Amino acid sequence: MKIKENYLIGETTLALLPFAHETLRTMIIDLNGVFYCSRKPFQVVDDSCQDGGASYDGRRKAIKRYTGITQKVPAPIKTHDYIYAVPTHSPEQYECIWIIAHNFIDAYPANNGEKTIIKFKDDSYIEVSNVSSSIIFKQLTRTCFVAARFSPSNRFSFWINSTDGRITRSLPGHTPPVNLILEEKEEEKEKEEIHN
Repeated sequence: MKIKENYLIGETTLALLPFAHETLRTMIIDLNGVFYCSRKPFQVVDDSCQDGGASYDGRRKAIKRYTGITQKVPAPIKTHDYIYAVPTHSPEQYECIWIIAHNFIDAYPANNGEKTIIKFKDDSYIEVSNVSSSIIFKQLTRTCFVAARFSPSNRFSFWINSTDGRITRSLPGHTPPVNLILEEKEEEKEKEEIHN
């Protein structure tokens, strides 16, 4: 069992899960392996937010003010690097899992809907039973709105597919789908017409 007491969420973090143990409280799924920490998942998120310049509570208040999101608020860990932690439940609830948005690929039901598979960019996955895939996508949609407000727009890392409503990951420097480019051009054209 690998223990990392001062773990901070970063580029390689995939998810934080509650862990029932005498002294360990969090299972950290990372591209570099699985780690454990005595701090609760929310405490790891708050430590990571503070390392980025403000507490989770401070960021939550800013998100509420500028986006109107008040429940299950995503945590902007490092806005310039598009690192956002997405809670599956209220952060105060024990069963809350934190998914790191930029490493998320997909979520879908398994075992006749009793479980949900959460898939990450390295093809690894976790199987959870306390949250549906629809809730995960709803939370990622909220995270898109938060990222649109707090991260540089020229490097936005997600888009919502207009045909099926699914969220797709876009790496900086990659071209978004044609329908999104056309929508942006139409919006620019409308703005020009308004100003003329």
